[in-house]
Parts: sequence; C-alpha cells; structure tokens
Amino acid sequence: MPEKMLSQFQLYSPVEIRASLPAHYQDFDFSPFLLPGDINPEKWLQAHYRKNSKYPQELKHFSKGGLPTRSKAEADIATMLEEFQLAFRYEPLIQVGQYEYAPDFCIVHPTHRLLILWEHFGMIDQPDYACKTIQKLNSYAENGYHLGLNLIMTYETKKHPLHFGHIQDCIKKYFLQPL
Repeated sequence: MPEKMLSQFQLYSPVEIRASLPAHYQDFDFSPFLLPGDINPEKWLQAHYRKNSKYPQELKHFSKGGLPTRSKAEADIATMLEEFQLAFRYEPLIQVGQYEYAPDFCIVHPTHRLLILWEHFGMIDQPDYACKTIQKLNSYAENGYHLGLNLIMTYETKKHPLHFGHIQDCIKKYFLQPL
C-alpha cells in the first residue's frame, strides 16, 4: 500500500494553488502551510540581499524584463527565468566554505522550495578561465553544492555560444520536473 501512495504523491506549489483560487483569495498568505526549511518565494524575492557590486560598468546587457547582466548569455538566461516566472536573484553574494562567490543566479525551485545555483561559464575555451572554473566547482562540491542537484552549470565557447533552446531545456529539466 505505501508504494501505491508514494507513486501517486505529488509535491505542490502553494503559489500555483493560490493562483487557481477565486480572485477574492489572491491575497491569501500561504506561508503557514510551508514545511520547515521551505522558502517562501514571494518573501524571498522581497528580502534584501548582498549583491556583487564589482565592475558595475560591465552590466551592459539586459534581460527582456530589464535586468542588467554582464553578458548576453546571462541576459538570455534571466529572460527565460522571467518567462517561466521563476523566483531568482542575480549575482547574490554567498559564502561557500572559505570563499565568497556571486553565482550568476540563485533560484527557488517552484515545488521543492529549495535554492538552486546556476553558474554560466562564458569563456570556458580560455585556459586560465577554465582552471578557475574547475577550482570554483571543486569548492562548490566540497561545500554541499552538487551538479544536477542544487547546482546547474552551463558554458559556452566562441565557436559554440549558449542558445535559448539549451537554456529552456535546463529550466524544464531542473525546475519543471521532479528532482
């Protein structure tokens, strides 16, 4: 009997449930129904956070929603995250072991309500950059961030730029399907 129950169990999105309710319930606060450790995407988006403030002059590419980013690929990722209505932050400062990083994106999984980092490595064909990337990925792994679980990695080279189809595939795989 437990196998049947588990096979039919589905996680829920309180945001989607509230959106499906009649208009007079749209301001319903669902936070009491979140499980311990869950992140309320709406409150998380409104909360202040430390952002990467280095080299503001490099923020010259914009997502469709107007978010300034450092690269066209990051603007494309942000645009797709906006279009899929995922709660995300751009370049939040986080502590990872002894290092402070600003991952490109930190995203709330819509049903699991856990944070997932998305790093885009845009110059992976440059040896020094690739070496730093490996060091960063090792640091992430040593501190509980694992590719495909709570860390997404995309990359591009001059010959093989990132494209919308790949971004969309990543979003569907990591955010629209069960983990």
